[in-house]
Amino acid sequence: SSVKFTDAVTFPVGITQFKLVGKLSSAFTNNQTVKAGTNPADWKQVRGETTGNTVTPTPNSSVESNTMTAKAGSLSLYVSALPISQSVVAGASQHEFARYSLNASGSGEDLRMSALPTYLTVSSGNASDLTNCKLTKDGTTVSATVNPTSAGNQNFALENGLTIPKGQVTTLSLRCD
Repeated sequence: SSVKFTDAVTFPVGITQFKLVGKLSSAFTNNQTVKAGTNPADWKQVRGETTGNTVTPTPNSSVESNTMTAKAGSLSLYVSALPISQSVVAGASQHEFARYSLNASGSGEDLRMSALPTYLTVSSGNASDLTNCKLTKDGTTVSATVNPTSAGNQNFALENGLTIPKGQVTTLSLRCD
């Protein structure tokens, strides 16, 4: 593609920096690249504004921007191997049962979540023995409290939403009484 000016463009004396901005259409795919450039040798009728003298722009070859890469939002989730399998003493308070890693290292934008669906399996005892379950990030509670009544799906609403910054991994701990 090319962009053509239909009117005269006046550049002030000295060094001037211009910024080219645009919007990528939804047809762009993840990791597709874009680069902008120009060749001053192709510029026509370059003249001094005061003298009207012809000016030869330099360099006399193509110049290009850095390559820009279109990145889609992406998130990988995995359950950490920590904490390790262990016995838990009845009555333990805010014991960590699981760690969820939310990986946005390959994302092109920050990601926002309003809930984290989880699954609870109970091999002995009752799911209702777990109370006051919540997700924490760096020791701070980030979800509404869930009191399981049965094994299966447990949906944790994330208070005020949770933002996972692009290029980073956010770790959430599932803690229950």
